[in-house]
Amino acid sequence: MKLNQPVDFSKHLGAKHFVVVRSGVRCVNLRRFTVPPNTTKKVPTRIGISLRLGEWNVLMDKIGLLHDKFPELRTVKPCYADDSHMHMDVYQNCSECCPRELYEIV
Repeated sequence: MKLNQPVDFSKHLGAKHFVVVRSGVRCVNLRRFTVPPNTTKKVPTRIGISLRLGEWNVLMDKIGLLHDKFPELRTVKPCYADDSHMHMDVYQNCSECCPRELYEIV
């Protein structure tokens, strides 16, 4: 994050997990989200971790070391990168890409 630059970033990591970075909160939030009953807005749960920017940088350095030790991890791809996900019905029925329970209203 650059100083005085507004940030509002959210990326779906798979299943109910997202990474979120927002202005005013100088951390990277890796968290599970849910949609409470009778609403449509995703909200963070207590399941996850918030890393200060320095901690995030250390984690990124360690991932590089992990890739050095286990090079096969460099080529791991998420399910949505598979050609089968080019078909909308496959994508929509994938529990990682479109977790029904995240949006299920009870």
